[in-house]
Amino acid sequence: MGFMKVTIFTSGLLAVAGTALRKVKVALVTKSERNLLAA
Repeated sequence: MGFMKVTIFTSGLLAVAGTALRKVKVALVTKSERNLLAA
């Protein structure tokens, strides 16, 4: 029971972290594309 809770918690954290990383990546790509267009 405890192990299952830890597993679910860990996968939840990984999902949140993955979503955050994806958002950061998209933001960085958008920013660099704007810089390229402005240059």
